[in-house]
Amino acid sequence: MFDFTRYVTLLEIFRQATPPQPPPDARLAKWAWPPLRPYNGFSGEVRVRVWQLQLGAYDAGALARPTSCALCASGSHVVFHSENYADPWCSIPLCYGCHMSVHGRFRCPGAWGRFQARHHQRGAEQWLDLLPATPIDLAGWLTSRSGRAAVEQVPRPVVDAQFGAVSGPSS
Repeated sequence: MFDFTRYVTLLEIFRQATPPQPPPDARLAKWAWPPLRPYNGFSGEVRVRVWQLQLGAYDAGALARPTSCALCASGSHVVFHSENYADPWCSIPLCYGCHMSVHGRFRCPGAWGRFQARHHQRGAEQWLDLLPATPIDLAGWLTSRSGRAAVEQVPRPVVDAQFGAVSGPSS
């Protein structure tokens, strides 16, 4: 049985200071790629919403872009990876290769086990050690614990049917 409590606790080391929310008239970035699939129980729409908030915070200078991968220390093509989309400011800096390995673990479980062994840090348990090669429903677990939808706390920019940017948070 997956230990969600321990997992969420291990993600805490990646917490960023919560930047100010975008003003109501903010123009948020438009998602220009194919729709995202659900991940950890969070819908593609919620994943795009978190991306919009993070990108807006970068552009406003309120959130520093990641510069080093938390797993391999590469400084090339580093982005924030979210495991818990209900908490947009607790994201893991990963290089492109490590990011693709995390998302590709469902297709290649054997490769995922080798990846975990290669990036295990001796003497310290980390989020990577707990992440299985099968999907988890973190959103469902958070909802069951709080009694409300796990994504209710994520500020909701108004988005069009294609997840395009129109305005800032809605009520």
